[in-house]
Amino acid sequence: MGLARFIPKKIKAVLKKILVININTQSLYQLPQKVSLKQFEGKTVIVTGGAGGIGRAICLRMACEGAKVYVCGRTKVTVDSVVEEIHSLGGAAVPLILDVTRFEDIQEKLQIVLGREKLNFLVNCAGGGSRGAAKPFIKQDYSVINDIIHTNLMGTVNMCRGCVSYIPRGGGIINISSIIGLGGKENYSEYAAAKAGINGFSKSLALELGKLGIRVNVVSPGKILRGIMSERDIEAGIRCNYLGIPGKPEDIAGAVCYLLSDEAKFITGINLCVDGGRTLGLHGD
Repeated sequence: MGLARFIPKKIKAVLKKILVININTQSLYQLPQKVSLKQFEGKTVIVTGGAGGIGRAICLRMACEGAKVYVCGRTKVTVDSVVEEIHSLGGAAVPLILDVTRFEDIQEKLQIVLGREKLNFLVNCAGGGSRGAAKPFIKQDYSVINDIIHTNLMGTVNMCRGCVSYIPRGGGIINISSIIGLGGKENYSEYAAAKAGINGFSKSLALELGKLGIRVNVVSPGKILRGIMSERDIEAGIRCNYLGIPGKPEDIAGAVCYLLSDEAKFITGINLCVDGGRTLGLHGD
């Protein structure tokens, strides 16, 4: 520590960048020990954003519990990799390549896929924030604002509109939101708007579909480990919740499975925050 004070600030900054250790947080999927492997046997689910960190975990968990999973995404290579991973675990999965922002594409693909079978569940996980392109709202490129809102909010609306006629009584819809949709976040205005829109939309849809026996719920993740992350980013994620542990994609998958299961058959219209208590009050960033 004594020598550190003699090192110029610019050199310190360079050393910090060089010494950052990146950690792969996306390891092999581990199914919780106390899980019923067959509670979704004979059921079919579509998961949008199925090749992303959280979407992948949801696809794997649902498949391990017996569901036939349509892994939905825009990029064939990444979607196929999740399908292959599910097959390697002995599960049933089918790739579904479509763009959730294009309703015509959704209608066309669903008519082909679901014309021969019923759909029990829909999980809308497609979306995400601007991340590296995050800026104050007044400086943000309109193309970024448009893309974030259309992919997150309109993608969810489009999929619900396209799928609901295929879902029978007893089925369910889960829309993945974010705690940012509840509390907002600086430089993420368009993302907060989209996720807040999902929250309001889901409540209204739950009211409408309840009479048809279809449940609609929301899961709002806090900071979750995704892909390759630096040790510093992982520690920051731990510091900003009250449990002092990292949030993992498997935590979101578990919440989704619970809300789709028969154990939650009397639950609709809720927003389940899976955030280590972060929304309880301010606690780091």
